[in-house]
Amino acid sequence: MAKAGCNIGNVCVYPKTCDPKDVKAADLFAKRIGYSFGDIYCRGRYPQHYLNNFKKEIIHNTIRDGDLSIISDVNPDFLSLTYYMSTAIGSADLNRRFDMETLKSLNPYVKQTEWGWNKDPYGFKHCLEDFYHRYQKPILVLENGLGHRDQMVNGKVNDDYRINYLAGHIQAMKEAEYDGVQIIGYLVWSATDLYSTREGFDKRYGFVYVDNKTQHRYRKNSFYWYQQVIASNGANLSWNVKHHQ
Repeated sequence: MAKAGCNIGNVCVYPKTCDPKDVKAADLFAKRIGYSFGDIYCRGRYPQHYLNNFKKEIIHNTIRDGDLSIISDVNPDFLSLTYYMSTAIGSADLNRRFDMETLKSLNPYVKQTEWGWNKDPYGFKHCLEDFYHRYQKPILVLENGLGHRDQMVNGKVNDDYRINYLAGHIQAMKEAEYDGVQIIGYLVWSATDLYSTREGFDKRYGFVYVDNKTQHRYRKNSFYWYQQVIASNGANLSWNVKHHQ
């Protein structure tokens, strides 16, 4: 029997400091980008903190008779999550636009990608455990990956930085599963290089390098590494580039 679920594209939200004002700001962001939609999808109702955002707006015709009844009848089989980074939110961020630039807020305790995204495997574990224990739904990881300006040299792409990123996140996912999270699938973004919504073709995510002029494909180091991960069902996350030269 087919199963149906819903997806939340999310980040792990930390407060910038232990100042209660920063904690409050982080809580508000977490509600906006995750819990608001999770409650609608998995609990069948709009949380009050979500509806409060619209008290000053004219939305009296938006929710019509019968709409809430239809939503309350929905019971998804699983929850899908998309994760790339964590963010550090402070009270000053509440005055900024709620967009990707705000979510890219620097965390000085972790490294960043070329585009300023915080690389944080623990944040992945935190999100998995948080959403699973909140909604008690099996989790499908729909997207997880690293964008980079890959360079091909002599027909080869050494993207060990992508291997390190994915290995750390898969290990974090395994730890979340050990702690009781039910994971039903893990998908990497992406199989081949493709057009990135914000950075075009400069930003590459794939296991397969695509020459944008000739459309020829070349397997990166990460391709062979991920073959090994699949063959071992995630047990072997190590990598030795010499084996594939």
